[in-house]
Amino acid sequence: MHIPNISRFNPTLLALGAALAVFATILYIQIVTKLNSVGIKPLVFVSVKRLVSIFTIYSEMAPDKGWPRWPTKGFWMASILAILIVVILGLQLK
Repeated sequence: MHIPNISRFNPTLLALGAALAVFATILYIQIVTKLNSVGIKPLVFVSVKRLVSIFTIYSEMAPDKGWPRWPTKGFWMASILAILIVVILGLQLK
């Protein structure tokens, strides 16, 4: 059985990954809330395919409703960076 070397673990990276995940969640909630305000009720837990569909709907409606378009891009950037950090942390523990 392999026991990970915790001394190489980077807590700053963990905090950054967690902050990015929280930021992505806040952006998702903002997007869903705005869609709810116009009568579109997306599911809370969705697949990536459904997520793309929700974000497409939001992006198409954003200019007409005066909503910012950056939350969808921010969500993807924060999510991808958070996943990358999790992979890096996993590799550090090997």
